[in-house]
Amino acid sequence: ELQATNKALAVASAKQVHMGDESAAFKRLVDLEAQLQENQRVAFEAQRAQTAKAKEWEVAKNEREVAKNELRHTQGELTRAKEEVCQAREEAARRKKAQAEAVSV
Repeated sequence: ELQATNKALAVASAKQVHMGDESAAFKRLVDLEAQLQENQRVAFEAQRAQTAKAKEWEVAKNEREVAKNELRHTQGELTRAKEEVCQAREEAARRKKAQAEAVSV
């Protein structure tokens, strides 16, 4: 009878250990699922941040292109203005020379 009791206790103990193993395994599974969800959230946030940075970069690239075009346009206007000033000076010099010749005659 003592052996039967010891055997029953051993079986009960083994079942308890087995149930404890199942409980620990289930807790580990729950922990891993929570960790997976957190990793997915972090990955999603990183992707969203990367997308936002890519959009910011694209906007900055477009703004830079617009600024370069405006600079080219302004440089063109400056060149034309310089040419007009040179032409006006040449015209003024021709008129002055013509007046000087008219006065000397």
